[in-house]
Amino acid sequence: MNILREARTEAARLRAAAEEIDTLLGEYGSTFGPANVAVVYRLALLVDMPPTRAVASQLGITQDAAAKRVQRAREAGFLASTVMGRKGC
Repeated sequence: MNILREARTEAARLRAAAEEIDTLLGEYGSTFGPANVAVVYRLALLVDMPPTRAVASQLGITQDAAAKRVQRAREAGFLASTVMGRKGC
């Protein structure tokens, strides 16, 4: 049952990180242009949460849709290019 315990711990950590992101975004959380996608992405990195998953969770969209939003934020200059699988913003 170690896997189940780890899954529950990870789920609790992700919920806490999402709540922290909500708090830090405050009133800006209701408008999700490329700049705010970049903010969510960076905040997720700070709390060790997968950034694209955080964007998806915050916006209530799929991870594929979140990846497109992250790409638009990069194209708009709000996020730097990264290498897949390596942390960075």
